[in-house]
Order: sequence, then structure tokens, then C-alpha cells
Amino acid sequence: MVHRCLEAFTAGVTGLPGPFPESICQTNRAQAHALLITIGGGLLVFGAVLILIRTTKPLNDLQTAATTDPLTGLANRRTLHTSGARLCEQLGEGERLSVLTIDLDRFKSLNDRDGHLAGDGALQAVSDELRSNTRPDDLVGRLGGDEFVVVQQVASAEAGVERAQRLMIALARRLTVDFPEAGLGATGGLTISDDDIADFASLLAESDDALIDAKSESKGMLRLAPRVVQSALASEPPAVDV
Repeated sequence: MVHRCLEAFTAGVTGLPGPFPESICQTNRAQAHALLITIGGGLLVFGAVLILIRTTKPLNDLQTAATTDPLTGLANRRTLHTSGARLCEQLGEGERLSVLTIDLDRFKSLNDRDGHLAGDGALQAVSDELRSNTRPDDLVGRLGGDEFVVVQQVASAEAGVERAQRLMIALARRLTVDFPEAGLGATGGLTISDDDIADFASLLAESDDALIDAKSESKGMLRLAPRVVQSALASEPPAVDV
């Protein structure tokens, strides 16, 4: 069978019908073998590339699923902790880390009245607004439920407060426009690193404590952690209506 194929190849190369002298056949057999080896090598490379493509995409999908929240596409709880700790380590001289924890007001009422699809729509609207009002290097994630976290490197405590205020105002406006009958709002707790506290786990806990204090007092405000107020801004924790 191979002999016939080689004779056919020889005929194609020379343009003459066989049989042919042995010298011609040997020459063209060598050419045929070289061609077959080249084709085989190309097929092996193509197969390897195809396998790589087919295995790389599932791996990328697994990595995305492991690091992001499936509903909003934001960083999940695990990524928030690992990336937040990394941001702390990367702080330059004089830089601060701002940690803002946000919880939606009257979210459960929306879920109970209009169903989980409406609730999912609200969570996605929040995630879109947070993305639109933060920088590419900022860390934005969803802790779970209707609780979100924004982590930013800032030049000073004052800069961190200003950014958080603008973000909370933009978020409140978005919720009012998109869900006018639901009465949705947002309450936030903010802390900022200093020389005394700069590890992310402690900052996140402090931010969450400030959020709890704000929710217990009055919804729709931004509350600063007492340590931040005492060390950088004033003697009493300010509450900023948003």
C-alpha cells in the first residue's frame, strides 16, 4: 500500500507514468518520507495546541469561580482577604489603606415583596455603581448577602473619607433612581490604617464594627471608626448622611 502511494507520488512529481527506474523511485520515496514526516509533525503541533486551548479555558474558568462572586463578578470573601492583605503590604511611605464596608438598607423587604430576582438586580446595580466610582487598582468585593467592601490606597485619612463620601452619595442616588418604590439605601462603616493598625483583618473588623454602630443608630449614613476620628479628624465620630 505504501509502495503504491509512493509510486503515485513519484508520478505526480515527475509527471510521467510508472513504473520508473529504481534511482528515481528512491529519490522520490525519500521526498515522500520527508513530506510525511513534515505533515506528521505539523499534526502533532496542531494537536498539542488544541489540547492546550481545551485545558486552559476550564482552568481559567475554575480560577475565576474560585476568586469572584458569581452573581456580581466582584471579588469574593477569600479574594478580599488575600488581596486586602497584599495591598497592606504594598503601602508606600505615608500611604494609608481605606476600608469601607457597605450594607444595603431595606434589602430584605425588597426580597420579600418582589422576589429574589429583584434582589439580585439590586445587588448587580450596587456592584456596577461601585465599579464605576472606583479606580482599576481598588479592591471591590462582596462579603456575602447584601454586604460589600471597598479597599483603596489613599494619600491621607482625609482623602479616604472624601472618597468614601462620594462613593456613598453616588450609590444612594443609583438606588433611589433604579428602585424608587423599594426605599433602598446604603449604610457604610469606614476605617483607615495608621501606624498602630495596618493589618487587613483588623481593619476589616474595625470597619464592620463602625457599620454596625451606624445601622443601630440611623440608616443611610457613613460612620467612621472611633480610632480614625480620634487620631486624625475630631474628638467625636461623625455621622454623614448620604
